[in-house]
Order: sequence, then structure tokens, then C-alpha cells
Amino acid sequence: RDLTFNIYGSADSKIRDGATILGNIVAPNATVYLQDDVYFKGSICAKRIEVYENVELYHHGIDVMPQAGKVIAQGDDETEAENGAISNLPMEYALDQNYPNPFNPTTTVRFALPEASNVTLSIYNILGQEVYNLVRGNLEAGFHTFQWNATDQYGARVTSGIYIYRLQAGNFVQTRKMLLVK
Repeated sequence: RDLTFNIYGSADSKIRDGATILGNIVAPNATVYLQDDVYFKGSICAKRIEVYENVELYHHGIDVMPQAGKVIAQGDDETEAENGAISNLPMEYALDQNYPNPFNPTTTVRFALPEASNVTLSIYNILGQEVYNLVRGNLEAGFHTFQWNATDQYGARVTSGIYIYRLQAGNFVQTRKMLLVK
């Protein structure tokens, strides 16, 4: 029997570890992650959808409000998504919150590029001084993950406190805060 999952808040939904879902997911304010050997048959309406490797995705139409979010994996006939029919490339630029946060001594920064871009990802102290540059160069479209081990450009450990990380990719610029606690 098919079920419909309605996610009203903005909490992300991760479906993984060999899960089988027959139904629909309506999450207009959240990200839906399909990870690690998932079998999904249904429709998804979400703010953002990420499809990882080894995911079998079959889709069919449901009635959803177009303004509820980006409607992905919706069609009149049931079809198998293959050969890039449903891409796991991001639809828009995004800079995710680092994790863990607060952290000690290492944190991960993840961002999305909908197209190949010249990227700069830098860490700044609270005074606005660049402490470390994680990325500087051209990157392909996709999801990218980098780690920072709380050191400066010379390899010295930085002090506890608030740090700002800034992503610039083409005309897109976004900053976020992170907290190092020792």
C-alpha cells in the first residue's frame, strides 16, 4: 500500500541503508536525501532533493501545488530514472552549515554548484582576517565537501572562537558562522 509522508517543518529527511519506500514525500521546506542503496517508488515534492549512488528511483505523478517547492521525479507514466534522466546535480548554489558545529578540532564544509565554477572557499576570524583558504580554483558542477582542521595558513592551531566561512562561486556569495571550542 502506498503512503504519503508530509514533512511540514524544515527538518531534512534522510532515507538510507537499504530502505524501501512506496509512496510520496511532500516536504516543501526541507531537503530530502536518498542515500545508500535506497529503493524509492513514488513522487517527491521538496525544496531540494539529493540523490546519491546506488539508488533505484521510479516515479509517478501526484497532485501537488506547484508553489510548494521544486517538483522532481514526477511524470505521467512510471519510468525508471537512468542515463541521467534524473540528475544528482544540484539545482542551485548552496553553502551548507558546517558539521559538527561547534567543533574540535576538525569540521566539514559542504557546498553545491549547479555548474562548473571558479570557486573560493575561505575561513576568516571574527576580525575579518583570512585564516585559511580551503579552495581556490575551478570545480565541476556537483556537491563538494572539504575539511578544515582548525589551523591557519602556516599550519599553526587557531584559538577557540567564532569563525566565518565564505563561498564565492561566480556571482554567488554566501557566508556562515562556525564555532571552534577547545
